Amino acid sequence: MKQQKSQAVGCFGPWRVLVFVNQSAGDYEYVRQIALAVDTAGIATPLTVRDLRFKAHEAIRAFDVDGDGVDDIAVRGRGNRIGGTVILHLDPKKRRLEYVIGGFAWEEI
Repeated sequence: MKQQKSQAVGCFGPWRVLVFVNQSAGDYEYVRQIALAVDTAGIATPLTVRDLRFKAHEAIRAFDVDGDGVDDIAVRGRGNRIGGTVILHLDPKKRRLEYVIGGFAWEEI
């Protein structure tokens, strides 16, 4: 079992920090991930991550991908014998991060 945590600071609606914490076994055959949005008072709100390809995510950088005034996030996604960079869009009302587009990907044989 290995654990990993990462965070990104930005303007995520009412929140200022996104945190990803995950625990995985083997080559990401088993993954348990929690994504949280934290406000300036330190109150954490859980977020749902909707990414069909990758099960574990590591924050790279926050930026506004669609110009709506709320930052989104670039992450490194990992799955069983695969990885890649992904942009996740934050929907503050639904408290959800959703896949927008993927970039560089790799597979391990």
